[in-house]
Amino acid sequence: MKKIILALMAIVVLGACSLPNTNPPEYIKQFTVYKEGDGLVIYFILADSSGQMTTCDGEAVLIIKKLPSDFDEIQEAYEKLARKLGVSSSYLSEAGKREALERAEEVIFDKKYSVKKESFINTKIGRGAFESSATLFPFGRIPYNLLGKYTLRGKGKAELTFTHIARPGDTGGRTWQAQGTFYF
Repeated sequence: MKKIILALMAIVVLGACSLPNTNPPEYIKQFTVYKEGDGLVIYFILADSSGQMTTCDGEAVLIIKKLPSDFDEIQEAYEKLARKLGVSSSYLSEAGKREALERAEEVIFDKKYSVKKESFINTKIGRGAFESSATLFPFGRIPYNLLGKYTLRGKGKAELTFTHIARPGDTGGRTWQAQGTFYF
């Protein structure tokens, strides 16, 4: 009889461990962008108030920008802002230089995604000693040919805006943002 009770307890515990967390999200735990072949792989992970990975319905807006990255592009951005202000680029403050670079960012991808709880996947991320289990929403691989006419070299930035859609019995309607930089 003891063995049967222990076996049943083990089944209950193992079964409970495999159920997805349905607690409402409190923040974006991780937003990852990396180059793979001739495209980008992008995903995000949501976390509840205790930091555990969770899922929910919502809407995600993904924006990818090409950043000025070589010396000529950066100098051109400084010169453009300096001309607008009527000063020499050597007189731009650090804040002015940051503003010049932000103005030089070019949006090359902008798409809205409908996110369903069922679209989150349980998978392994990382390798070796850094491998771990994760519950994530994959945007999938975005090939460079979808990113416009640009010669893609240098640096880029991806920006995510996620809005949790309220469902009966939960507190939705909240919005979170995350961003990540990468090299083409």
